[in-house]
Order: sequence, then C-alpha cells, then structure tokens
Amino acid sequence: MRADAAGQRLVLPFEEWPALDQSFWQAGLSPRNELYGPWYAGTLSPFTIRLAKQCNGRWLAVLRAADDLDPTASPGERVTPRRVQFFFDQLRAAGNCDNTIATKLWGLRTAQKIMRPELDLSWITAPNGTDLRSLLRVMPKRKPVRSSSELFEWGLRLAGEARDAPNPVTRAVRFRNGLMIAVLAMRVPRQRALAALDANLRVTKVEGRYRLLFTEGDMKNGRRIDLPAPKRLTPWIDEYLGVHRLVLLGGRAHDAFWVGQGSDPLKQQGIEGAIRRGTLREFGHAYGTHWFRHCFATSAPLAAPHLRGAPAAVMGSSPGVVEKHYNQGNLTLVAEMLEEVMDEEREEALKFVERQNNCLG
Repeated sequence: MRADAAGQRLVLPFEEWPALDQSFWQAGLSPRNELYGPWYAGTLSPFTIRLAKQCNGRWLAVLRAADDLDPTASPGERVTPRRVQFFFDQLRAAGNCDNTIATKLWGLRTAQKIMRPELDLSWITAPNGTDLRSLLRVMPKRKPVRSSSELFEWGLRLAGEARDAPNPVTRAVRFRNGLMIAVLAMRVPRQRALAALDANLRVTKVEGRYRLLFTEGDMKNGRRIDLPAPKRLTPWIDEYLGVHRLVLLGGRAHDAFWVGQGSDPLKQQGIEGAIRRGTLREFGHAYGTHWFRHCFATSAPLAAPHLRGAPAAVMGSSPGVVEKHYNQGNLTLVAEMLEEVMDEEREEALKFVERQNNCLG
C-alpha cells in the first residue's frame, strides 16, 4: 500500500481502518433483506466498489495525519462539511487536478453510502446544490506566480529575522521554516522528497558545499537526483544543524533533517502546514509546497531561456528531458548556472527599483 517517503500512509489499507468502519463496510457489502431498505452496494460494479474503497482509504489517511480520526465515531458522523473541505484542500495542495479531486470526492460519497445507505450525502459532490465539477470549472485555475529568486530571498529574510525571536524554540522553528522556503524556492523538491531528507545521508557537506540527495523512492518519476544546495545556503544550513535543529531535538536523537516542535521528525503534514501559514502571512493567501514548483516552472524558463530543459531537469519532473539533455554529472553544473542567472535577474530588479526610488526622491 502506498506511503510517502516519511512513512505516512497516502491510502489507509482496510486493515488499518477503525473497527467501526470495517464493520460498516463489510455489512454494506452483504446482501440485505429489502424489508430493511435497498442494498446500495448491489447496484454498483466491482470496479466502483474498489474505487470507493480506495477513496475512503485516502480520506481516512488524511484525517489520521491531521490527528482528526476518531475511531469511536461512526463513518456517517465523521463526514462533516469542515472535514470534507479540509480533504478537498489537502488534495489540491498535493497537486491533484480538478478531475481527480472530483473523482475522489465522488468515491468518498459512494463509500459512505455503501456503509450508511440511509444517509443523504449528495452535498459532498454538490455543495449548496451545485455540481462540484461545474464549480471546479469556474474556480480560478492559475495561482499568481512569484519569481523563485524572490521566494529564495524571502526564505533567507525569514531565517534572519528568526534570530530576534524571544526564545530558542521559537527562533528554531522560524529559522527552520525560512530555510525550508529557501530550499523549496531554488531546488523545488516534491513534498515527500523534502520530508525524506535526513541529516546524515541525504544532506551532506562535500568540500564546503552541501548536497541534497533525493532517491528513487522520493521522486515521482523514480529517478535519483543529487544536487548541490545553493551556495548561499551553506552558512544557513551550518547554523541550522549546529544550533536550531539541536534545540528542536531537545536531547533526542534521530536522523530527520527537518524536526518538529515536539522533537519528532517533521512529516509532510507539518511541512505543508508551515508553508501554508507562512504564505498566508506573506501573500494573503495560503499556498502549499507544490506552488513553489509552479513558480519555478514559470519563472525559471523566463529567466534563462537559453538553458533549454534545465528547469524540468532540476525539478526531476520529466525523465525524457533529463535523459535527452542532461546526465547526473552535468545536472549539477546546470543547476548552478540556472541559479546564477536567477540571482542576476534578482540583482537587476533591485537596481531598477533603486533607480526608480532615486528618481522619485
């Protein structure tokens, strides 16, 4: 059964469902005497039942990751507008397209009807009486794009400002979040790959420069990618490992690079939450980790049109591009060239703003 790189379930297998859910599911699949109402599952194809089971497993995995899975609640009691909205937000943050989201919500409704056929759950796929697919078609599709170099500077600013926080734990959390944003901005790993980084094997210092290793299991396309961290991050990573990570560990010992406030490894849910809270404060809208890939994929080609395929190669999003244009040896050089071009673009923008301010002054 699928899991992310940090071990968190993406789809909760049936044997890990709460006992009540398992009981309701098995009862829902058993033929019923019509005296007690129609047998809903009997109207469904085996494929539809399998899809519903998978979607319900995804729903339960999201709730469990958010520490919102009450095993004593019956399936029908657990399905509330607030939780379904949260489920929707998590699916979007994970990069699912609108059609996939609509299918998963339809599968959730079907699974719940199998378990509790007497309930009216049409609102899941028709909020306020409007078909979900129609709503998704008119919802804004394009998120605003920020330059990756701008996002990188924002991350460093947050990490620098963290040093003024009133206590060590607050300083450590804010510094960690700023560093995380800087890594996302210029190396754009997927959320599961970011969560999988450890302080011994996947973040290593070689000849005074840190390297980030994303293994085959971390990457959606199954390719191993070994990239240098941006040069400017070297002292920041030094400080994080030597000071702030130790504060967060609080005397504990484990290899996870990103550490949560409770000293445990920071998993995908915690990373997503930190990034969404940070973007909400900075930009007035909560964006997840996948937004950084969207920004990079849009701004990097504009900054370096001569580096054909470089952004896709750094993102690890297209094995065809990587194989055709870059091997692992020169991928490092390409990443550094792209980084230099985007830094130059940032410097030119700052100089332009300075000239404009001088003219206005």
